[in-house]
Order: sequence, then C-alpha cells, then structure tokens
Amino acid sequence: MDFWQRLSVKKKLFGMVGLGILALLIVFGINYLSVRKVNLSLQDYEETFELSNQFDKVEDDIGHLKDTFTAIILGSLDLTRGAEEARKLVSQTQEDWKRFVKTAKKEDDSIALSDLKVFFRTLTDKIEPAIAALEIGDLESFKEIVRKELEPSFKDFEKHSENLATFLTERSRRDYQGILSELSQSQRKILVVFVGALLLLGILGALLAHQIEKGLSEVMEGLTQISRGKFLKAIPVVSRDELGRLATACNSLICGVGQILKTLKVQTEALTKASLNLSQVESVVNNNTQEIGHFAREVAAAAEQVTENLKTVSQAIEELSTATQEIAQNINETASIAQEAREKAEVATQVITGLKESSQKIGQIVQVINQIADQTNLLALNATIEAARAGEAGKGFAVVANEVKELAQQTSKATEEIAGMVGTIQQSVDEAVKAVHSVDEIIAKIGDLSTGIASATEEQTATTEDISRSVQEGISGVIQVNDQIKELAEKAGHIEKVSADLRLAEEAVADIVEEINTVNQSFVLDEKALETASEQAEESVQVLGMTFQHFQWREKLLIGILSKEKPEVHIDPSHCALGKWLSGFRAPSSEIAEIIKRLDPEHQELHRSAEEVINLIEGKAPTKEVYQVLKEKISPRVKRVVSYLGELREKLEAA
Repeated sequence: MDFWQRLSVKKKLFGMVGLGILALLIVFGINYLSVRKVNLSLQDYEETFELSNQFDKVEDDIGHLKDTFTAIILGSLDLTRGAEEARKLVSQTQEDWKRFVKTAKKEDDSIALSDLKVFFRTLTDKIEPAIAALEIGDLESFKEIVRKELEPSFKDFEKHSENLATFLTERSRRDYQGILSELSQSQRKILVVFVGALLLLGILGALLAHQIEKGLSEVMEGLTQISRGKFLKAIPVVSRDELGRLATACNSLICGVGQILKTLKVQTEALTKASLNLSQVESVVNNNTQEIGHFAREVAAAAEQVTENLKTVSQAIEELSTATQEIAQNINETASIAQEAREKAEVATQVITGLKESSQKIGQIVQVINQIADQTNLLALNATIEAARAGEAGKGFAVVANEVKELAQQTSKATEEIAGMVGTIQQSVDEAVKAVHSVDEIIAKIGDLSTGIASATEEQTATTEDISRSVQEGISGVIQVNDQIKELAEKAGHIEKVSADLRLAEEAVADIVEEINTVNQSFVLDEKALETASEQAEESVQVLGMTFQHFQWREKLLIGILSKEKPEVHIDPSHCALGKWLSGFRAPSSEIAEIIKRLDPEHQELHRSAEEVINLIEGKAPTKEVYQVLKEKISPRVKRVVSYLGELREKLEAA
C-alpha cells in the first residue's frame, strides 16, 4: 500500500493499463497455446480421418477384388478378362496400401497396423497364385485357391478391418475429446485471467477513484475555506502522486497567504500603536504651537509698545539736546556781554528772566525725561520677565531688554544731573535778580559760572548724544526682536498648519488602519493549521513563511516599544521556526550550504539582540533610546536574515 501511495496517478493509470495489457497478453498466450494444442489435436484428427479414408480405399479395392473373383467363379466374367481385372485391382490395392501405410505416421499406428501389415502381405501372396491360375485358364485351381486360401483370408481381413475401424474410431473420439477438453481448459483459464484482471483492476480502480475523490474533496474543501478567508485546516498529504502534490501546493498556499495575513495583522497592530502615539504627539504639538503663537503675539505687541516708547524717548532726548545747545549759546552770550552788564542791566535782567524761564522749561523737560526713563525701565523689566518665560526663544530679547534697562538707568542718572544743574541755574538766576544792582560784584562769578555751565552743557550734549545713540540702537534691537518674534509667529502659524495637516494624516492613517482591521477580521487564522500546513508545504514556501515570521517578530518588538510593555518574542533562536528547521535541514548542494553558513550565526545574533530591547523596556528607558536599539541593531540584522532567506528560497526553487 505504501508503494501504491508513492506512485503518481499517471503511473497508477499506466500500471492499471499495463495490468490490463498483461492480462490480455496472458489471455492471448493461453489462447495461442490452446489453439496450438487444438491445431495439433485437429491434425491428429485429420490424420486419423485421412488414415480411415485411405484404409477405406484399400478395403474397397479388396472388396472389388473379391467381387471380381466371385464373378469369375460364377462365370459372369471370363478368365482372361478376369485375370486382367484382378491384376489391375491388385496393383491398385497395393498402391492404396502404400499410401495408407505412409499416412500412418504415429507410433500407435505402427503398433495397431503391425498385424494388418503381416496379414496384407500374406493376402497378396495368396492372391498372386489365384491370378496366375486365371492367366493360364486353370479355373479349378483358381476356385480351389479361392475356396481354401482366399475366402478365409477375406474373412480375416474383415475382422482386421473391424478392429482397425474400432481403433480409428476410438482415436478419433479421443482426439475430439482432447480438442473439447483443451477448448474448455482454455476458456476456464481465460475466464480466470479475465475475472482476476477485472477484479484487480476494479480494486485498483476503486482505490484510485476513492483516493482521487477523497484527495480532490479535501483540496476542494480547503480551497473553499480559503476562498471564504478561513485558514483553519491543513490539507493532509497521504500520497506522493499528483493529488499529494496538489495537497502540498494547497498547503503551500495556506502557509504563504496565512503568514502574509498574519504579518499584515501584526503590522496593522504596530501601525495602530504608532497612530495612537502620532495622535498624542500631534495634540501636544498643536497645544504648544498655540501657546507659542499666543506668546509671540503678546511679545510682538510689547515690542511694538517698547519701540514707540523708545521713539518718544528719542524725541525727548533730541529736544533736550536742542535745549542744551541753547543753554550753551546763552551762556556764551552771557560771558560775552558780562563786560556790558552794567550798561545793560535791564537787558541782563531780561536775559536772566529768560534764563529763568528756560531753566523752568529745562526742569519740565527733565521731568519728562525722568518719566520716560522710569517707563522705559518698567518696560525693560516686563520684557525681561517675558523673555524669561519664552525660554530659549527669548534669550536674544532678554539681552536687548537688559541693554534698554541699562540705558534707562543712564538716562535717569543724566536727568538727575541735569535737574541739579537746572536747580543751580534757577538759584543763580534768583541771586542774579536779587543782586542785579550789584552786577559788578557778580560779573566775575557769572563768568566763572558761565565757564562751568559751558563745560557742563558740553558734557550734557555729549551724554545726550550717547543716550540718543543708545536709544536708536535700542529701537533697532527692539525692531529686530520684533521681526524675530513675527518670524516666530509665522513659524508657529506654519507649524499649526502642518499640525493640521498632521491631524488629517493621522485621521487618514486611522481610517486606513480601521479598514485593514476590517479586512483582517474577514480572515480567520488557526496557528495549528498554519504550522501543519507549513510542515507539509514545499521547502521554498516554508522559507517564505519563516521570512514573514521574522517580520512579525520585529513588529512585535516595535509594538512592545510603543506600548512600553514586554513583547512576547523568542530570544532563544532554537525555539524559532527557522531555528528548528535549520537543526534538521541537510543542504542538497554546496551553494545552499554556503547560504546556511552565513544565515545561521546572523539568525542567532538577531534573536539574542532582542534581550537588550526587553531589558530597556523593563527598565523604563525612554522610548527613543529603545527604538534606537531596534533601528541600529535589530532592523539591519532582520534585513540581512531576510536577504539570506530570499537567496535560500531561490536556490530551493531552482533545485
């Protein structure tokens, strides 16, 4: 039965046809032998029949000779003619006897005819004297010879004829019975061969039909289940014929497609985890982008306010510079006309009055500058606070805010000095008013004061120019900061737009994942069935299935990294399907052995490298660090293992 299972359907059919042909050959052989035996029996029968015919002729010749002798004795035939007629009959009898004896070829013929031959020679010897008597006309001698010699011989011949007839009849019957027996045996043998061949062919045909029906039924059932998306049962391979190869091909289909669907399922699960993480990242990015945009708008508004304030300070400083220049000019005029003070006391009084008004105006300007400086200092403080809140993005702005703060402090100090100077001027003016009548005594003091005031105004002018320059630099810095803030706001808006696109992409990925899950749910996979189908599939398909299993292995690691849970993967390479297969595989060629030599150590290192990922996950390491190990160590090894498996599959298919 095992030999029968190993044969192909084609060989089985050829075997059955060969068996039928063999049966026909046996039938033809039996028939040939039977026909040959029948022909031999027929030949014997024909020989017996011919022998009987020849003896009938001899018997007829002797009967004619007896009648001739009787006619001569009765006188109805004269002696001369009777002698001639008798001589002819004797001659004819002898010739017929020779033919008769020649026809008797068998050994039993010779035995049966031995007495008859002796009797025939004796008879012919007795007939010769009778014919001689007729030829000489001696009728009495002729009658005497006939009465004494020939009549007893003729009677004995009749007895011998009866015995021979009995012998020939018995032999004819025996030959005929032999023919019938041979035909009967031939028919029985042919019937036995035909019945045996038919029974054997029927049994083999029934076995083949049952095997084909069962094999096709199982294959059709398996293909029907596959067409319905159910991979629940492997197709048994019970023979090595075409049905066995068909079952193997179906198992290869179950193994290949099942592993593809299983890989797709695991990859979909990994994609789902990645999509959830992407959604969380998108939410964080969106919130941070909105906060950055809001902060950028606030800082931009504050920067614009600072710019406006600095512009106001700049204008005030320009006015202060103009006033200082006027003071210097007036002091110079005061010094030039000091000698004319007496003659022009009234003019001096007016000038002093104007100086008093100017000093009051300067005091007002100083107050304005003080207010501007205080406001600038306050804005600089606010800008410093906002810059600190902005973190890295506000460091540049913090530097500018500090510079503005220092500039405001310098301005405050300068205005304090100016206020002191203005107070001195006002005091001097008051004294000048009171001592206008003592101009001569004060002229010298006015000259000294004019010289000091001139120096002070020169210094004030230089300081004012420095303040103006610093304010202009502050304005430029604030404008630059404002531009950077606007750029930051634009980038935040761009990030917000990209975040919206990212949200759409995440939603699209989620929809695709949901559709893939829906598709996956329409397929039912049984691990045991896939394992059994893989064991009964072609070796190249087994290698393809193991390729997909390593994709699944890597995706499970990725799922563990994304979910921060320990993945259920094989660390020991000997427990892997590929490891088990390699342990029992014997390379049929040197090329395949070389591929196995490169594949085996790479496969072992691949599984052992997963231990590092598991340890990092259990140690609560950052996801980025764990993923870096997957990317730099495991993924390249997976690619190399898959590449080696691809080479191995090509060689196995070619073999």
